[in-house]
Amino acid sequence: MEGYIRDAAGNPLNGVWYRLRMFFPSGSGYEQVCLSPGDGNCDDYKQSGGRAPGLWGFAPLNPADYAKPFQFIIDIVESPGNPRPLSPPVVINHQDCNQAGQYVFDWRRRY
Repeated sequence: MEGYIRDAAGNPLNGVWYRLRMFFPSGSGYEQVCLSPGDGNCDDYKQSGGRAPGLWGFAPLNPADYAKPFQFIIDIVESPGNPRPLSPPVVINHQDCNQAGQYVFDWRRRY
């Protein structure tokens, strides 16, 4: 999963916090996957611009999980300490990497 975070004029924005929440089917719903179970935080936070201006991205699946269903929820947030959403969430219902192995989308700030 990757894309760009841009301002209203289309310029890349660095340092914008984004969050990934990952769930797997469990019973009649979903159960969250803890990406860092030792710290008790099941959300993964990163900032845009680490590899290229405005670029965001996650590669959350290990090869053993490529053919398993997961639900991913990605949004822009204030910060890890204040995870107030600044964007609507993008929800991806992933089934299998052979059906859709990469998701690419951009965010654009409206102001």
